[in-house]
Amino acid sequence: YSIVIRNNGAAAASSYVLVDTLPVGITTTAASITVSPAATCNGGLVVNNVGGRSEIVCTRNTPMFPGAVYTITVPVTVDSSAAASSTNVVIVSSPSDTGGAIAVDTVPVTYNPDLTLVKSATSSVAVNGSLSYTLTVNNTGTGVTNGMITVVDTLAAGLSFSGVTPITGGPF
Repeated sequence: YSIVIRNNGAAAASSYVLVDTLPVGITTTAASITVSPAATCNGGLVVNNVGGRSEIVCTRNTPMFPGAVYTITVPVTVDSSAAASSTNVVIVSSPSDTGGAIAVDTVPVTYNPDLTLVKSATSSVAVNGSLSYTLTVNNTGTGVTNGMITVVDTLAAGLSFSGVTPITGGPF
């Protein structure tokens, strides 16, 4: 996320407090956040854990003059608990501006399947004997597949197909 704080007023803002509570499943660390132009938050930029959510707090006790712009860049990590449409709300308040400012951004979160296939067989088979293969499909991704999964297993020379046991489990 990029958060832009701009003083569009005619007078300096005496100070301000920025609070950004990230959506569930989206996290950050204070060490990864940058402020440009180089500015410091009094007491440092703080990332609190509030109800399992990252809350970013930056308090500046120095004036922000008319036309001044600060950009705070927040790299985030999205985990599987994030909603498919995650809304981030940032609030900036200042004693000099009783209305404050609220910015809202909704970001789509894409969940992707990641299929793995494992083929295993009995350890040995006699000539003219029977052999069983087991094909196991797992989805180790963050989303389900769309539609049917097709598995193709080409038998080696000298082997013949004798039957199949249907797939159990899913959805994938």
